[in-house]
Amino acid sequence: MATQTKGWRIRSKLLAMIMLLIMVSISVGVIAFYGFTQANTSLTEIHNNLIPELTKVDQIAYYVAKARRYEKEFFLFSSVGRNEAYVKKQKGYHEELLDTYGKAASVIESLHKDEVGDAPDRVAMEAMLTRLEEDFFAVQKSLEPLADKLLAGASFLEASKEYSAYKANVRNLELKATTMRDNILAKLENRRAETAHFSGQLNT
Repeated sequence: MATQTKGWRIRSKLLAMIMLLIMVSISVGVIAFYGFTQANTSLTEIHNNLIPELTKVDQIAYYVAKARRYEKEFFLFSSVGRNEAYVKKQKGYHEELLDTYGKAASVIESLHKDEVGDAPDRVAMEAMLTRLEEDFFAVQKSLEPLADKLLAGASFLEASKEYSAYKANVRNLELKATTMRDNILAKLENRRAETAHFSGQLNT
C-alpha cells in the first residue's frame, strides 16, 4: 500500500512538472508572438506612415528646387530687353514657375490628410506643416508683385526690393522643408532602433 502511495506521489509530481513545463512553453510562445507582432506593427507603421510622409516632403523640396530653376530663367529673360521672342520666353518661364509651385501646394495639401503615428506625433507634424505652409504662402504672396513688375517691363534692378522679400521667403521655406525632413528621419531611426532592440531582447 505504501509503495502504491509513493508511486502515486511520484506520478503526481511528474505530472505537475510536465504541466508546469507546458504552461511555461505556452507563456514563452505568447510573449514571443506578442513581441513579433509588436515588431511587425512598428515596421508596418514605418512603411505605411513615415516613409510616405518622407517621400512627400522630398517632393516639396524637389518642386521648390525646380521652381527656382524656372525662376532664374524668368529673371534672365526679364533682363535682356523687350524683344518679342524674349518676352515670350519670359512669360513661358513665369507660367512654368507658377505651375511648379502649384504642384508643391498640392503635396502640402495632401499632407494635411495624412495621419502619422500616435497623437503626439500627429500634433508635432501638423505644427511643422502649418509653419511650412505659412512660408509657402509667403513665397507665393511675395512672388506676385515681383512678377507683375517684371512682366510689365521693369528691370531686375527696379524690382530689387520685391526680389529681396521673395528670396527671403523662399529661403525660409527651404529651411522648413529641411527641418521637417530631418524630423521624419529621426522618427524613422527611433522606430527602427526600438524594433531592433525589442527583437534582440526576444532572441537573448
